[in-house]
Amino acid sequence: MLDTSISRRPRALALAAVLLLTALLSALLVTVSPQAAQAHTPAANPTCTSLDVSATNYNGNAPNRVTVVIDGDTVVDETFGASFVRSFPWDDTVDHTWAVTIDQGDGDQYDYHGSGTQTACEEPPATHVGITTEPSFHDVCGPDFQLTVPADTEGYRFSVADGTQDGAGDVVVTATLNDGYVWEDGSTAPKTWTFHATNEPCDVPTTIEGTPNVVDECGPGYDVQLPAVTDADGYSFSVDESGVVDGQGTVVITATLAEGFTWDDGTTAPRQFTFDVTNEPCTTGPIPAPTPTEICGPDGDAPYTLPADGEHYRYVVTDPGTYTDGERVITITVAFDEGWTAPEGAQTSWTFTLQEQECDTPVTGVATADVTVTPASCTAPGSATTGAIENASWTVTDAPAAGGQATFVAVADQGAAFQAGLPGVSSDLTTRTFTVDVPAAGGELCTVATPPAQPPAGQTPPQATTPRLPQTGFDVTPMLALGALLALAGAALVTRRLRAHG
Repeated sequence: MLDTSISRRPRALALAAVLLLTALLSALLVTVSPQAAQAHTPAANPTCTSLDVSATNYNGNAPNRVTVVIDGDTVVDETFGASFVRSFPWDDTVDHTWAVTIDQGDGDQYDYHGSGTQTACEEPPATHVGITTEPSFHDVCGPDFQLTVPADTEGYRFSVADGTQDGAGDVVVTATLNDGYVWEDGSTAPKTWTFHATNEPCDVPTTIEGTPNVVDECGPGYDVQLPAVTDADGYSFSVDESGVVDGQGTVVITATLAEGFTWDDGTTAPRQFTFDVTNEPCTTGPIPAPTPTEICGPDGDAPYTLPADGEHYRYVVTDPGTYTDGERVITITVAFDEGWTAPEGAQTSWTFTLQEQECDTPVTGVATADVTVTPASCTAPGSATTGAIENASWTVTDAPAAGGQATFVAVADQGAAFQAGLPGVSSDLTTRTFTVDVPAAGGELCTVATPPAQPPAGQTPPQATTPRLPQTGFDVTPMLALGALLALAGAALVTRRLRAHG
C-alpha cells in the first residue's frame, strides 16, 4: 500500500499559502479602496454668505487646475498641488450665479464641473422714490393729441396703453416700480394717469385786423374808431363807455370771438383795448372884435357891427334898446360851445355906451393910436414916444424925464371912434389915454474895451529903428571927392563973376 502521508502534506502547505495570500490581498484592497474614494471627491458648496470650493488628495506632482466664476466674473483660474480649499464670500441680499471647474492634472477620471444660482437669503432694504415729472396730455381738437411721457428712471418705468379709436377714447399711462424700490408713501402699487381724447372739430383761427382806437383831441367829446369786421372774421367789437363821466374817464373796447373760432395763439378769451379820455377844453381860432357904428342916439336900432359867428363860438348882445339917464349901455360877449374856449389873452366881451343926443355924423372909421416905449440901455435911459395913429390926433404928449410917468391922449377924428373895450378908451369912444412908465437909466453896464498894456515904470519903451538902405558893395568915396571939387569950382566961378560986376 502506497504511503500517501508525505504527498498530502505539501498540498496542505500550498493550500494554506494560497489562503494566506488571499487574505493579505483582501486586506490590502480594503485598506486602499477607501483612501482613493476620499481623495478624489471635489466639491462646490454655495451658502447664503459664500461659495466654498474643496479638492483634496490629488497628485501633488500633477498640473491640477481650478477655475471659479461668480456672477460672470472669473475670481480664480490657477493650478494647485495635492489640494485646493477656499471660501468666496458674497452679498446675501442678492442672487448670485456660480460655476466651478476642476481639471485633474494626471487624467480626467476625477475632473469636476458644477454651476448654479444661489438666491438671496435676505430682502435688501427698499429705496423710496417719487414721480419727478408726471405725464402730460393736450387735446385741443381733431383726431390728433399730444402725449408727453417722461423718461424711465432707475426706480420706475412708464408704459402707455392707447385705447383711442379715430382720435377718441382713453389713454392710460402707468408707472411701475423696479425691484428694490417703493413709493414715497411706502406703497408699491403702480401709479396710473388716464387721459380722455376727443375728436371735436377744430375752431378756425383768426386774428384782429387793424387796431381799435379812440381819438381824443380836446373837449368832452372823442371819436371811437373801429376796424371794419364781417362774420367771416369770427369776432366782433363792443364799446363800454360807462367809465366816462363829464367827458373824462376810460373807454374800453372788447373783441369777442364768435362760436367756432379761436385766436391764432389758440386762446379764446376776449381781448380788450383801454383808452383814457380827458375833458381839456379846445381853443377856437382868433375872435374878431365888434365895432360901433354910432356913439350917440337915439338914431339907429343897432349902432354896432358884429362879425360873423365863428366855429364853436357866437356873439351874444345885451342891448336894453332904450336910454336910462341919457345913456344906453350895450354889452357884447362871446359864448362858446361845450368844451371850447378862447385863445389865451383874447378879448371876449365889449361894452358900448351911447349918449342920448343927436349924432353929428355916424361913425365911418375906426380910430387907432399907439405909444412906443424904449427900454433903457447901458448908455442911455429909456423913453416913451407917440407911435402910429390913424383917424385920430394927439392932444397931450406929456413925456417927463426917464424914471417918471408919461401921459398921451389921442382924440378920434370927426366920424371916427376907438374900439370899445381897449385900455384907456373913453365910454363915448372918442378918446384914448395912455399912461406909461418911462424906463430910467441903470440897466446893464456897458462893456468897456481893455486899454493897451503900458510898460512898467522905469523902463524905456522901444524906439523906432530908422530904415537902412540895403548894402550893395559899391564904394562912394571917389564920388564924394568929385562932388567936393565941383562945389569948389562953382564957388570960384561965382566969386569971379561978382568981382567982374563989381
